[in-house]
Amino acid sequence: LNINEWLVGITDSNGIFNIYINNNKIIFTYKISLIINNIQLLYKIKNYLKIGSINYTNNIVIYLINNNNDLLNIILPIFDKYKLLTSKRFNYLLFKKCLLINNNNNFNQLLKINLINNIINNNNNNNYNNNYISDSWYNIYKNYKNININNIKIINNILENNLLIINKIITKSWLIGYIETKSSFKLIKKDNKIIHYFNINIIKLDYIVIYSIKLLLNINININNYKLELFDNKSIEYIINYLKFNNHKSRLLGIKSYEYLIWKRSYYKYKNNNKKLLIIKILLDKNI
Repeated sequence: LNINEWLVGITDSNGIFNIYINNNKIIFTYKISLIINNIQLLYKIKNYLKIGSINYTNNIVIYLINNNNDLLNIILPIFDKYKLLTSKRFNYLLFKKCLLINNNNNFNQLLKINLINNIINNNNNNNYNNNYISDSWYNIYKNYKNININNIKIINNILENNLLIINKIITKSWLIGYIETKSSFKLIKKDNKIIHYFNINIIKLDYIVIYSIKLLLNINININNYKLELFDNKSIEYIINYLKFNNHKSRLLGIKSYEYLIWKRSYYKYKNNNKKLLIIKILLDKNI
């Protein structure tokens, strides 16, 4: 597992780069917000990076980095080397541009504020970020101009013809990071049976990512409301094999590792045993 790629995957799912201007002070923050039962995941990230703080707000726990030197010297190098795959890449590049302006000693504070305000306002007033594809996908889209990301049929066709490149763009480490917070390992009731269920979801802007995941995981089920939902045994087993490493352990590091372990074991041990699966369903539902 490449921890930096894994971190980028988590950021694509639940991270955010923000810029605030308050009383002539420019504040830059990078944060990941999760529900409190996944707090161990944030402490693992903090222990790995050795920077930042953990804060609580009701049932939400937040990993926060707001030290400019840490952002410049530790965070930017990671996200420059391992690019965000979703439209969050747009926000990151804006964040980086403003952070570098703020770090320029040739500019006084008023000039920095004006330059950064202009960048933020210009980007808020145009639609570029509403039709944005991360440059991570450049090798697929370099031969196509003015692609409308809302034209699903064209997007599907382009991606289906570039599966080898997709395998290089979406690494296992990135996808495991994304799955940590944007997926569910569940047991659900369907047609009076308890069956195994897995889903991954994404926002509308990032359809390219969810369809690429569908191709990567060899999933035949259609995407519904920007969500992949798997019920059939073949797809469930493919997910299990994909997440399995040589020692038969997954590399999920947060609460999903617990959910996945119970989900996987119950699939092999109690599949088609409604009585046993109902008990396990109740257990999983309490922890999701």
